[in-house]
Amino acid sequence: MGLYFSAFCLKLHHQIEFMSINRAFTYMEIGQYEKAITDFSEVIKHKPKKSIFISFRGIAYFNNGQFNEALKDYSEAIELDSFDLEDIGYNPEMYCDRRITYIHRGILYIKTDQYEKAIDDFTIAIKLKENDPVAYYERGCTYLHGIENVDQAIVDFNKVIQLDADNVYAYLKRGITYFRKKEYDRALLDFNKGIQLDPNNVELYLTRGMMYQDIENLDKAIADFSAAIHLAPNDEVLYALRSNTYRQNGDFNKAISDYNKLIQLNPNYGDV
Repeated sequence: MGLYFSAFCLKLHHQIEFMSINRAFTYMEIGQYEKAITDFSEVIKHKPKKSIFISFRGIAYFNNGQFNEALKDYSEAIELDSFDLEDIGYNPEMYCDRRITYIHRGILYIKTDQYEKAIDDFTIAIKLKENDPVAYYERGCTYLHGIENVDQAIVDFNKVIQLDADNVYAYLKRGITYFRKKEYDRALLDFNKGIQLDPNNVELYLTRGMMYQDIENLDKAIADFSAAIHLAPNDEVLYALRSNTYRQNGDFNKAISDYNKLIQLNPNYGDV
């Protein structure tokens, strides 16, 4: 009876522990990160050497804006390197391995303007799995927006597109990179491809419109800003861009109409 009861208690403990894990994941999915942190912390008390739970708690900290705590968890998870799929019931959708933790830590480094460290983490993630486009994409974005190495950014976005030919955001980012290099024909090809893949992507119309504005093709710029406004009718930035373009194009009545709409959306906009 004693052995049976002990085995029953052990099984019950594992079931309760597994329910806490599932509840933590559920809290993550619905955006209740503080509760997820509490549950992951409780699990970590019983499994202090399991990287996977420490890494997921780091994600919860990150999403909750607690970047220092997130960095500590990511680094500890990588150092322990004890990612085990059976800890989460063999559910690959929940899996978070060492490579993914490097990617998450790299994103955190971007958030805190530590771009060289971000590059290092994405590079390690690539070495761990060379055919995963995510790390190439994040590293390309870091080269583009962080340390402004546009040539290396293009190399990474090329690799993303090679691995995932329908990656809309890779075309967007590579187009932006070509735009910065003033290689407008190549930028246009990428923006057009992105819009072909995702005709409801506001950012693509916005960015292509800005490129047209830059090369003084104002009618096409207005058309793109108008398409973006159709998709996002309450976006102040779009009205500001289109109103300025109308003014450049000599269409002052439409420019005033957009200024009025802008002030309607943001009454403080007119305060100087």
